[in-house]
Amino acid sequence: MAIFSSQDRSNLHLGPLRHSPLLSPTSPFFIGFGILLITLVVYYPAMQAGFIWDDNDYVTENPLLLTLDGLWRIWTTTETPQYYPLVFTTFWIEYQLWGLHPTGYHVVNIVLHGINAILVGLVLRAVKVRGAWWVALLFAIHPVHVESVAWVTERKNVLSAFFYLLSFLCYFQFESLAKKRFYWMACILFIGALFSKTVTATLPVIILLMLYYQKGTLALKDILKLLPFFCVAVLMGGITVWLEMHQVGAIGSEYDLSWLQRCLIASKALLFYAQKIVIPYPLVFNYPRWELDTDNLLALWPLLVIVLSAAGLAMLWKQQYRGMVCAILYYAITLFPALGFFNVYPFRYSFVADHFQYLASLGILVILVQLACWSVGFVEAKIRLTGKEERRGQQKQKVLYRWQWGMGMVVFVTLGSLTWQQSGVYQNLETLWKDTLQHNPKSWLAHNNLGIIYLDQDKNDLALYSFDEAIASNPNSVESYTGRALAYFHLKKYDMALRDFVHAVRLDPTYLKIYINRGRLYMELKQYEKAIEDFTKIRTTESYRLRGLAHLQLKQFQEAIRDFTQVIQWNPDSMKTYNDRGAVYLKMQQYHLAIQDFTKALALEPASINAYYNRGIAHVRLQEHQQALDDFTQALHHDSGAAEIYGQRGVVYWNAFQDRVKACSDWKQACQLRNCQYLQWAQQRGGC
Repeated sequence: MAIFSSQDRSNLHLGPLRHSPLLSPTSPFFIGFGILLITLVVYYPAMQAGFIWDDNDYVTENPLLLTLDGLWRIWTTTETPQYYPLVFTTFWIEYQLWGLHPTGYHVVNIVLHGINAILVGLVLRAVKVRGAWWVALLFAIHPVHVESVAWVTERKNVLSAFFYLLSFLCYFQFESLAKKRFYWMACILFIGALFSKTVTATLPVIILLMLYYQKGTLALKDILKLLPFFCVAVLMGGITVWLEMHQVGAIGSEYDLSWLQRCLIASKALLFYAQKIVIPYPLVFNYPRWELDTDNLLALWPLLVIVLSAAGLAMLWKQQYRGMVCAILYYAITLFPALGFFNVYPFRYSFVADHFQYLASLGILVILVQLACWSVGFVEAKIRLTGKEERRGQQKQKVLYRWQWGMGMVVFVTLGSLTWQQSGVYQNLETLWKDTLQHNPKSWLAHNNLGIIYLDQDKNDLALYSFDEAIASNPNSVESYTGRALAYFHLKKYDMALRDFVHAVRLDPTYLKIYINRGRLYMELKQYEKAIEDFTKIRTTESYRLRGLAHLQLKQFQEAIRDFTQVIQWNPDSMKTYNDRGAVYLKMQQYHLAIQDFTKALALEPASINAYYNRGIAHVRLQEHQQALDDFTQALHHDSGAAEIYGQRGVVYWNAFQDRVKACSDWKQACQLRNCQYLQWAQQRGGC
């Protein structure tokens, strides 16, 4: 039954799923296993990938994954980047199983995608779509889905689609069998979809669309049965919109769009995503952000295309080509949450992204498969009509059959190869951003993040170039000015670094990373009062620790103690802070308190040379010479190249134990390490 005509509505009954023999090549089990296997093969490069952009917030630096209390907070708080508790629960479970090894997370995404493709086949079989399993295979291997599958953060897409498709199946089993357990299963699964990603809130609308397609009309009871679905969809959708604006940050001048501009974004996006399904090249992690010149009438052509298309769909519906219309409506309705009518954070970088059309792509894929089926059927009919001899007609049918399979293999091998190649782009952040720049050379996002990578790799000249390019693409980027200032700072070009920090503050005084990094610059310039002013603007453990160090340099010991104590209250496992506070107590001559802090630091990091050295100095001041000797010896055990420690241990040998041989040995060793002051002092007294 072709999807383009609904003249025989009796053939469109959404009946219960029927099963072929389990081991039959045409059974759902056999076909599904093949689809899953093919999915694993084409996504093999993604199994070897690491973590990329945003994966730190979702997984690698997410403290909620570490403890049982974190699992409770995933469900009861909004501490996660978005309130998708089922997604973070899967991450929590995986963290307990394999920690931060990325392979496990990628395999789960790929397997979920393969299962989703199988569910696509089952759903389309249930609604009597011809070529259902071909659509499922296309869905499994189409390269436009790589972003959703190879990116760990997009567990949101694959997990929500899993629940979405199951909910759809259960609901239509309920419609066919009138068994309430399927209705409640559909409700629970829909809530699971929303708890994974609220883009699935369109499901009840899609169900109504399919019911109307099946029955030709909608009764009030059809709508009332879906009322609980609509209520929970609106609730969860509202929460997501609020969090996107007030927690994720989808608010500000970049989102101040007129209604006409939003309609233009939606029109261009509908055309863009359809084109990427038909011609999936190039696929880019960050597409150029469109200029929205609504004053230019020529720039409004996408709106005109969509209006004319809507009129054409209305005509097709009247001519009973309702299957095609339903497929296109499914595509548009499912895309609706990402069309620009609601603020979503990625719009800051681009109005489109491949992962936005993960579920929506099914509408276009169905149409493509139906067109292929129609064209093959059309040629077969022509052969039967023109074949003068039965034998000649059979030969033509064999040729057609081979041509059909040959073209099918070309399509699927091409798509599979593109998916394999695109999966390799997600190996790490550097490969991702470099690939982005190949296709979008003016991508501010890629230049900026590549600059951050180079900063981490201490490639400051490359970082400087990347931030220059980012600023050229986006002159109002506070992140890029801050990054370039850091590159100048590392290159010891302090005047230029300070200039960029000041400009960044003018662009966005609320961007806190400016202050902590400019404070570090002021520390380097020994402008401790200004450093304290910057650190005071931020309430983090790092800012308090740095402010404590600035107070220490100004000999404001009580203020330094207060800051270090606050850090320890927030993070009792901060070894550096115990060491820092101990150093303050040492300067305040409160040696017992200093020893307590150095001892705690060593309990957290037994190889801390500074803690051993500082505790040794405190023991010397308390005349506890043997303990001092032990600490200096331990420090040298971990670092035999520390000249000052040799010098101090030599002092203990000389003064406390009158062992001039060992003292001179240590001082000679210190002198070899370019610290000869102790040896010179001893030689002046004729000791060495």
